[in-house]
Parts: sequence; structure tokens; C-alpha cells
Amino acid sequence: MTVDREIEMGQLDRTRSLAEGSTFTVRRQSRTSDGDHHHGHPHNAVGVGGGGMKARVGRLIDSFRREHPENVRYHDDPSFALHVTDPEGAGDSPTTTRTTNGFGSASGVAVVRQQNGERYYDLRTANSRTAGTLLARELKGRHLQMIAIGGSIGTGLFVASGKALSEGGPAALLIAYTFVGVMLYCTVQALGELAVIFPVAGSFSAFSTRFLDPSWGFAMGWNYALQWIVVLPLEIIAGAMTIGYWNESLNKSIFVAVFLLVIITINLFGVKGYGEAEFVFAIVKVTAVVGFILLGIVINIGGTPTGGYIGGKYWSDPGAFNNGFKGLCSVFVTAAFAFAGTELVGLAAAETANPRKSLPTAIKQVFWRITLFYIVSLALVGLLVPYNEPRLLGAKSIADASASPFVIAIESAGTTILPSIMNGVILVSVISVGNSSVFGSSRTLAALAELGQAPKVFAYVDRRGRPLVAILATSSVGLLAFMANSKVHGQIFDWLLAISGLSSVFTWGSTCLAHVRLRKAWAYHHRSVSDIAFRAQGGTIGSWIGLFCNCLILVGQCWVAIWPITNEPLSPSQRAQNFFLQCLAIPVVLIFLIGHKLYYRTSYIKVEDMDIDTGRRDFGRLGIIKAQEEEERASWPKWKRVYRTDSRLHVLITDTDYEVFQVQEHALPRPRSQNATTSTSDLQFGFTQSPFTFSVTRRSTGDILFDTADTPLIFETQYIRLRTRLPSNPNIYGLGEHSDDFRLPTKDYTRTLWNSESPNIPPNANLYGSHPVYFDHRGAAGTHGVFLLSSNGMDIKLGTSDQGQQYLEYNVIGGVFDFYFLAGPRPADVSKQYADVVGLPAFVPYWALGFHQCKYGYKTIDDVRQVVRNYSDAGIPLETMWGDIDYMDGHRDFTTNPVNYSLEKVQELVQSLHGNDQHYVQILDPGIHRAENYPTYIRGAEKDVFLKAEDGSFYRGRQWPGEVVWPDWFHSNTQGWWTDEIKRFYDTASGINVDGLWVDMNEASNFCETTDCFPSSSAGTRATRNGSYIDKRYADPVPFKGVPNRDLFKPAYRIQNHKYTGELSANTLYTNITNADGTHQYDTHNLYGTMMAAATHNALISRKPTLRPFVLTRSTFAGAGRVAAHWFGDNASRWDHYRITIRQLMSFAAMHAMPFVGSDVCGFNENATEKMCARWALLGAFQPFYRNHADSSANQQEFYLWPNVTKAAKKAIDTRYKLLDYIYTSLWKASTDGTPNASPLWFFYPSDSNTFGIQTQWMFGDALLISPVVDDNATSVSFYLPDDLWYDFWSFEQKAGGGQTHRLDGLDWDEIPVHIRGGTIVPMRTESGNTTAQVRAKNFNIIVAPAKDGTARGELYLDDGVSSDVDSNKSEIVFYWDGQSFAANGTFGFDTDVQVERVVILGGEGGQVKTQEGPWGLGGAFGFHL
Repeated sequence: MTVDREIEMGQLDRTRSLAEGSTFTVRRQSRTSDGDHHHGHPHNAVGVGGGGMKARVGRLIDSFRREHPENVRYHDDPSFALHVTDPEGAGDSPTTTRTTNGFGSASGVAVVRQQNGERYYDLRTANSRTAGTLLARELKGRHLQMIAIGGSIGTGLFVASGKALSEGGPAALLIAYTFVGVMLYCTVQALGELAVIFPVAGSFSAFSTRFLDPSWGFAMGWNYALQWIVVLPLEIIAGAMTIGYWNESLNKSIFVAVFLLVIITINLFGVKGYGEAEFVFAIVKVTAVVGFILLGIVINIGGTPTGGYIGGKYWSDPGAFNNGFKGLCSVFVTAAFAFAGTELVGLAAAETANPRKSLPTAIKQVFWRITLFYIVSLALVGLLVPYNEPRLLGAKSIADASASPFVIAIESAGTTILPSIMNGVILVSVISVGNSSVFGSSRTLAALAELGQAPKVFAYVDRRGRPLVAILATSSVGLLAFMANSKVHGQIFDWLLAISGLSSVFTWGSTCLAHVRLRKAWAYHHRSVSDIAFRAQGGTIGSWIGLFCNCLILVGQCWVAIWPITNEPLSPSQRAQNFFLQCLAIPVVLIFLIGHKLYYRTSYIKVEDMDIDTGRRDFGRLGIIKAQEEEERASWPKWKRVYRTDSRLHVLITDTDYEVFQVQEHALPRPRSQNATTSTSDLQFGFTQSPFTFSVTRRSTGDILFDTADTPLIFETQYIRLRTRLPSNPNIYGLGEHSDDFRLPTKDYTRTLWNSESPNIPPNANLYGSHPVYFDHRGAAGTHGVFLLSSNGMDIKLGTSDQGQQYLEYNVIGGVFDFYFLAGPRPADVSKQYADVVGLPAFVPYWALGFHQCKYGYKTIDDVRQVVRNYSDAGIPLETMWGDIDYMDGHRDFTTNPVNYSLEKVQELVQSLHGNDQHYVQILDPGIHRAENYPTYIRGAEKDVFLKAEDGSFYRGRQWPGEVVWPDWFHSNTQGWWTDEIKRFYDTASGINVDGLWVDMNEASNFCETTDCFPSSSAGTRATRNGSYIDKRYADPVPFKGVPNRDLFKPAYRIQNHKYTGELSANTLYTNITNADGTHQYDTHNLYGTMMAAATHNALISRKPTLRPFVLTRSTFAGAGRVAAHWFGDNASRWDHYRITIRQLMSFAAMHAMPFVGSDVCGFNENATEKMCARWALLGAFQPFYRNHADSSANQQEFYLWPNVTKAAKKAIDTRYKLLDYIYTSLWKASTDGTPNASPLWFFYPSDSNTFGIQTQWMFGDALLISPVVDDNATSVSFYLPDDLWYDFWSFEQKAGGGQTHRLDGLDWDEIPVHIRGGTIVPMRTESGNTTAQVRAKNFNIIVAPAKDGTARGELYLDDGVSSDVDSNKSEIVFYWDGQSFAANGTFGFDTDVQVERVVILGGEGGQVKTQEGPWGLGGAFGFHL
């Protein structure tokens, strides 16, 4: 058995602790080629023992053969891998697998295809080909760094700069080289970002093909290949001429042969040979240039025996400029030629073991390359050599080393040996550039062949990872150098330079534009910029600058080419010849571009069509990769790192083939690392080797938090199982969404996670959301959390083994074990740590905290208008009116019923609401009516955004409109289409100007109970990799898309889905449907609703970029709070559902990172009763989301219909509105650090075991304890008060909790017990209002409830309530009471006229309430002393 390089199995003890970030991999036996393991004999490495000379020769010959696709792997076929990380790694995972089935050139789909008799260019296959290159990845970080700082620097700098100096003068030389240097710095930064994300073969042509236009990519590829092909003989000629410095009589052909042989030999040693050679060459050049700079300074100040002080005299005589502005422009192309090769570091990324790690470091060296080699050295050249120096003007060609200004500068100082040394350096440099030319041209040719843009033979890569045919082909062009003895070699040199001179400008400009386009696509697909390992320092602005500068160089060069610097008039033929000598690259590029475009009819790549995943070595593995990066950082000395104690441990158990499905990074972005070390982390990982088990221990207490030792781990294709021990009588919470007890049963209990439409929220059933996270509370020993990042269906079982051991067991029908262990130790700490993993929740607009009204069954818009009027007449504040599917025409999204809900009347209603500072929200469903006269469907079909069946047709089902299709949220076009539909229908001027959107039925709900609906378009029962459908939607297999040949309808293990027959596809999308990215609904089903919510969230941002979007979703998955609020679905008007809403609130707000949640007040299904609705109106006012909503089959239940309900609602809303800023502040805290805004009592009293099972009381914020009447039709309630000081919210009476149960009797229907926890401060408005806008104009009262020690603390957050980015226009105020003095401090950036009228201090002697009258403004700190 072989293992990953991090830990050798033989070195492990039976039990060993791993540091966060380390990796442990179990694998099957290695195989590298056919016949490597015959009869059990181990395979010997090439050149090591065994077989004698004959075997060595055989292996040498064998190395030139092409590798068989099945054997091209970095590592061997795996069993499974276990990665233990502090999330955030970087670089290539040591278990990266290279395949050639569609990715490499060995096999796969053709790039050029035929469709309907027409040729077309398959862009996705082309991307896959360059991504799966067979080139050896042997370049190391030191190679890249020296290539970046000194590689490919040759005649362009050391020789051609002399011609530039003579034509433009020293100032022009310095300006032009500085200008090009700045431009190239921006370009290389852009290139670095592109190449780190996509370290693909032939990067320049590949980037243009992928992000601009395949035809432009073709032109750029051949342009770049030709550039380096012609540079080879050019540099060899320069080298041969340099020999003439010592002896002009020597035959140059001899040295041409020597140089060519050396260059070919270096490249035949493969990329490692190239890297080692460039490493040595660069050291020589760096040493020489630094030496020249020091010597030049000495010469300039007169430090040589024969010379005097020079200073800047040559800048005045003969002058700083020669030939004016035209002279300056003439230098640009020479500068571009000199800088050529700087970009090679990007091309080398494809052959680098870890580009994510080594490439950014190398890119940073480009600054020193530009500064030292070009700016500083040429500035000195301009000071030491006048532009009219005869030796500059007497050069036979720009390859003539005798005309090198560097040599001339040294010779002018009177030294004898140093000029020879400098010429020796030039000789090394030309060999270096020749070496680079073979590398650059051969890799580009090989990539062009992979892309179908060059003869296939050039794609040949032998077993050592060398593009052998391409190397030999490009090397053969070097034979042109034998014309060095020719009398016309100068002309040959000029024409070769003409081809290569401007080529780099095209390459650089295209790179900048490709970077800009990548960022647009990255933003379009809603990827976080933080996921980009290396980000260009100038961002897209730097790339625009680089592109602009490249264009200026082209324009300037064309001008000089047509009107050159000359004293003689030119004939038209001479002018044309001069133009082509200067700008030959332009027609070359145009010929390639136009020819390819005419042949393939390609078009530019739209942003929505760009592929931003294929070729990423970190694709789907960012968490693992970043963790490895952080492990390395953890080993840095303290001066080099900043770390904090870790509270999170990431454990990933996966297949190392990376076939098994993992949740897509863009669907749930992984968290950033905490840079922890083993010594600082409170979570310690340990494992046993055989049988494999692992454990997680809390360092501070020694408690074992997770231990799999009792039961073997199972890791099969469609069933993975893992069991952990639990303490006796455990306190387990979470695992939503459910309607069961808040403290989960632990005897024979199963929680099934499989999102499902669930009317009446049945008990012991899977409901609308899946949140595979649980909190394990162990009293004084602390609380920890365990999150399994998996969207696959699962049963989580809690029970007791035959041996009496309590356990929790995962039974999952696919995917991997991707665990995040959260250390706590305080309960709220776990909440914040979980929010950090899945994403901090969105901050809702202030108006969303108002009271909302909705009903399915308002038949006309007039009914809705009447409800609004009735609320006003009853004196009950109404903030937002909602539109259920009644408004639609035939239940179709983005339509209005022309009779009952005409667009004009709906617009009038919305205008009226907005005129009264009220709001309007409408519903959308995912099912799109399949009708040829329905514009939304037509536009979606044109963009191909709907899920498809195996036969390629749109998958069909049934929802409210009838026959429907469903959006494929993984398709690159879907976001754009959905945004466009929302912006069309909800246009603020011509459409319905809604304030938010509500997405329903997004589990996704399907009225088809079985897979018998529309059988003609149902997919096959098994997942395939190369079926006709997947070939259409996603041509090549990529990591983490799911193992092929699975039964996607009926896996062997059957989860306890409560729908219909219990089949996975019952009443939802068929689980065998393939998404656009190649995954299946079998794996991604639970993501559907959250992805719809995210798309809606993004669309609303696009619609109104400056405002916070408001989205309400029914279906959720972990992390849904980042984009949406949630209501608890279609409950019923029952007392038990009234009580259930408390448990649901605590689960979502405290444990699922979804703070803005609530139930349908008074119940959705069935008929509400007056007393129950009155109680629910009170209860709902103390939950974040407050909406009355009923079904069409239920009687109307608006608050104004019953006297008791009206009375209760008025009091409830009045109180809620006074507390709006307290609630708003708690939601702000949740959005900034994950602090729960509603939680169980044990969050504040973790050692009080009496609180562990309480599920009818909750803390609302950090100060208010809500204890509603919960028994049916009761007027009394028993509630628990922990041992602390409490204050009655209504009377301010002080009450000692004593850790006892208290009882209140005779509670009227508008009464609800609320207590203020001692030690808190509650900001309240002085009075309520009819709308939240009115409330925001009211002043504040501050209620101080001291703790036993007499102190209290509270917070108040203020902003404009709606802006998505308030910047500094906000106030974060902290109130503090020390027993005698009150202080308000913090930041006061929000401009408001609202004041604090008074501060009320509770708990004085004898229960006395003290009041300190103000007022105090909220523009700065204030306070007082009693």
C-alpha cells in the first residue's frame, strides 16, 4: 500500500494526532504502466538497478513512446482519502488525478465537429483538452522565480537597446522602456491571476479562445508560436556574431551548430532541463546586471582611473531626445521586443507542480525584472553612452554585439577584461532566449494541436511529458541560423524581427482583455473574488491600463512604420517595405483571424457562456487546497504569521479519484482559514490505522466529542455510513427542518434530510429544508457542533447500541463525509462558528420587520385593496401586502390576470401602498409553463436554461400552471435569464414595482407523485458519463460530478422519505436528471430551493443595486440565510402548530444561521379560531418575520375579523414597533458575526440542566425572555426563570428567577409574559406608528435592567434601513451602566434628528424605577451620573 506524501503509513503509531491541515490518504497499490507489476515483483524506477544496460536502453527508448491514457495519473486508483484541515489550503492537492478520457490528447472528444453538415468549434472540449495536458509538471518554485526575474532576457535588452538609444536618445529610451514596463507589470499581474486559476497548456491561446473568441485564440496561438519560432534562429545568429567579438575570422556556422545543439539538448531533457538551465542562466544575468549597475555608477561619478565625472552631460550634449516624438515612438517596438518572454512564466504554469503556490511568488519577481534589468540599467546606459556614439551607428544589425551599449559603456571606461565578460554574458543570454524560444513555441504548438488548431501530430507527448514532435519541429527552424555567414543575414534578421517584434503586443493586450472578461464571468456566476488565489494588484483597472498601453504602442508603431525616421524621401514601395518590416505581425494576425473565422463561423464568447471551471486544479477542492496552504503557514515563525486560536476542524473523507459528488463551491462557498496550529487549536484529531477510525477531542477538557471506534465506516458508491458515540442521555439539537421536539429524541429516532413539500408539517418527517448540523450540549463541559457538508439524501439515526452505548449515525445515499467540527465552547460560539462556515446571513431592510398580510384566495385586486383599507379602518398597522399566485394569469410567473388583477390596477395598488410608506411583495414559483405562446418560456428555451431529460428534451412535470419545465440553476445562462425576466416584469416604471420577492414550491415540488408522468421524456434509470444527453450538456467528465453507473431512482439503501411511496423522485424532480454542470438531481436535489433563492437575490440586486434585496424562500439548505429569509411552510391552524413554531424559530435562528424566520401566523391550512389566533398574534410579534397567511381553502383570518384578535394584534404590533430597533440591532449582529437573534434559554444558562429541554420559551435578542401561553384555549402559563435577576417587561417589576418554575393565571387574550434579563439595556422608541417609516421618526427611551452586580450593557445600531452599502453612514452605539453612571459610546456616523428622551433605570432600592430625563442627541457620545 502506498500513501500520500504527507504521512507515511509505516511511520504512524497505532494512534496518532494530526495537525489541522495535514492529509492522510489510503490507496491501492501503485501502477504506472502496463507490466509494471508482473508476478508480484515490484517495479523499479528508470535508471535504478535491475536489467543492466539492455534494460536501461529499453527504458530510454520506451520513454519516447506515448503514454497510454489509463496510466497517466499523478497517483494511483484510490480507496478513499481522509483530509484533516483547518479550512483553506492552496496549491495542488497531492492527490490530484490526471485523466485523459476527454481531458487529454490521448483520447476523448474531437474539438472540431460536424453538426447538420456544418463545421463547428466545440469550445468546452477545447478547454478540457488544454486542462488535461499530459505535459510533465516538474517545474519548481525556484525555477519559476528565476524565469520570471531573468529568463529570456537576451539581445532585445543587451544589443537592440543600442539601436533604440541611437534613434530616440536616452530620455526616449528611458520613457519607452518605463512605459512598456508599467504596461507589462499590469499585464503580468493579469496573467498571473489567469494562470493560477487556469494553469492550462498554451495559456495565451487558451485564454483568448476561452474568454474572447476561438478565432482570436487561434490567431493569438499562431502569433505567439511564430514569434518564438523566428526568435530561435535570430538569437543563434546573435550568439554566433558575439563570438566574432574575440575573433572575426572564425566560421560562424560552427558556433551556430554548437548553439543549436546545446539548445535542443537542454529541451530534450524536458521541462526540468529547461527550468534548471534557465535557473543558471538567470543567475548569470542577474549577477551581471547588478555588477553593471554598480560599475556604471562608479564610471558615471568618475571613479575609474582614466575617466572623469560624467553625470548627465550626455542628456544635454548631444541631448535627451533624438528625432523628437517620432524617435520616442520608434523605441516602443524595440522595447516590446526586449520585454518579450516576461510572460513565459504564465506558459510555464501548466508544467508546474503547484502553480497556486509558486506562480504568485514568481509573478512578484517581475517588478524586480523590470526595475533592475530595464529601468535602472538603461538609465545608466543613457548616462554613459551618447546617442550619436559611432559604434551604435555602425552596427551591421541589431544582433551585432559590438554595438551593445552595455559593452560600449564598459569599453569607454578603459577597462580591458570587463567588455569580454559582458560579451560572455550576452552569449549566455542569447542561448537562454534560444532555449526559451524552443520551450515557448513547442508548448504553444502542442496546445494548438490539443485545441484542434494545429496538426494533431504536434500534440504528441511522450512518457516523460515532453511535446517531442513540437520540440523537434521548432528546433528545426533554427537551421535558418546557418545563414549567419550570408551577406544578407542582416536583412534576414530584420524580417525575422518584423514577425516577432509586435507579436508580444498582441499577446499582452489579449491577456489583459481576457482577464477583464474572466472577472466579468466570475461576477456573473456569483463567485467570490476571495476564491481567487492570486489577484492582480491592479484588478481590472490595471488590465484596462495594460490594454490601453498596448493599443498605444500599436498605433505609435504604425505611424513610425508609415512615416519613418529618415532624411531621404521614400518611394511607395520603400514605404510599404518599411511598414511590413515594422508591423508584419498585424497582417499575420489578421490572416489567421479571418481565415479561422470564415472556416468555423465562430463568434465572440458571451459572459454567460464562459467556462470558468474546466482546467482549475482547485475545482471543487478549495477547502482542501486552502487547508494545505494554511498548514504550511502554520509552520512559519511568529514574525511571519498572524494566527488565532482555532475553533474549527475540517475532516474530509473522499475518494482520491475525485469522482464522488461534492457540493459545488459556488453553491456553498467554503470558509476562510483561521491560521491555527495544533498547539493552539482546541480541537484535536486522532485516528487508528487498522481498522480505520477517528476521533475529535477538546484539548481544554480532554472530552471526546466525536468517536467512530465502535462501528466500521462504510464508503460505497451509493451508501456511506459513519457512527459516533454520544454521552449518556445526550442533549442533541438541530438537524432541521422538522416539527419534532427541539431537544431531539435519542431512542430509535431518525431524522431524514430530503427536501419535500410537506403540507401540515407532519411529525417525524422530512420537511422543506435540509440542515445537516447538530449541536451537542454537555452542560458545564461546553457545547460543540458538527456539520456534515452534504446535499445528498440521508437518514441520521439516534439510538442505543446493544451494548448500551448511545450513538448518532449517518446513513447517506451518496457523496462524501465532509465534516466541520465546531469547538464552541459556549453555545453562541457554535452558532457563530457555523455561520462562518456556511456564510453570514443577509441583513434585511428595516421595513421587513413590520407586520405582513397575505392570503391565497384574494380573488381580485379589489379584494386586496379592501383588506388594506380594513386594516387601516381597524387601526391595525400594516406594513406589507403580499400577492399569492392569485395575481397570475393561469398561475404563470411574470404575468397578471387581465380580468381580476390587471397590470394597471396592480400598479395603482403598489403606488398607493408606496404613497403610504407601505410595501408590496409577490410570489414566484420555479415551474415555468411549457407553452409556445408564453414569452418567459420562449426566452428560457432559447437560452437552453431548463432541465433536460436523457433524450435531450426539456424535462416536464406538473405544477400550478399545468405542464411545466424547471430552470437548471447550474446552467451558465440561467441567472441571466432569470434576472432579465424579473427586471422586465418588475420594472420600476412599466412593471410592478415590488419591494421583495417570495419563492415557493422550490423543493422542487412536482404534482407528479411517481415517475410515470410524461414517460416519453423521462430519463434512464442510471447515471451515465458518455450518454447522448450528458455529451450535449457537459462534454467531459470533471471532478466531483458523481460516480457513473449508479441507480439514481432506487438506491439499495432507502431513506425514510415521507412522500407518497417513499421513492426519491416522488412529488419532486426526477433524481436521474443531469444538471448543466454534469451533476445529477440525485446529488443536488436539496440545493434546488436555495439556488433559486440565490438567483432571485442576485436578480434583485441587479434590479436595484443600491438597495438590500428581500427574498423569502420555502425550501432551504445550509447557508440559505446568506441570500434569503424563510417561513416555516404550510402549517395548520392548530394549537400544536402554534407551539411548534417556537421550536422551529430556535432551530433556525440559533443553529441554522437563518435569523429572519417565522411561521404563517394563525396557521395556513384549516380554519383558525379566535382564541388561538389572538395568542398567535402575540407570539408572532416576538419572532423576526411576522406574517398572517392562509390557504384558499381556509376561512379568512385577518386580524380585524375578531374582537379579541384585534385587541391582541394592536398591542402586539404596538410593542413590536417600539422594539423595532432592538430587533434590527440583533439582526445586524447576526449578519456581522453570526450571533443568534433568537435562542433557547440554555444558550444563556448552559450549566442549568432545567433549561435543556425547554421548548416553549425563547430568548428574543439578548435581553427579552418570551414565555407565551401555550396550552389550548388557556389563560394561564407556567414558565421557568433561571437563577438570575429578571424584570417584568410590562410593569418593570423586579423578579428573582431562583431557577424555578413560575405561574401566571388569568391572562387575558392580549397578554403574553415577557421578561427583561438582568444585565441588559433595551433601546425602545417612545411610541409606535402605522408604518415602520413613521416609527423611525420617533425618539428613544433607554431601559436599563441591572444585573446582580448592578451593571448593564446594550447596543443600538442605526442606518438608513435600506442601503446595501451604508459605508460609514451608520451608528454603532454601546450603552453601559456601572451602577451610578450611564455612558453611550461608539461610532455615530448616521445623521439623524432622533434623540434619546429619557433613560429608565430599573431595580432600584425597593424595586424603585429611576428616570433620567434628556434629551440627548445621537450624533455623538453622551452620559450622566446619578
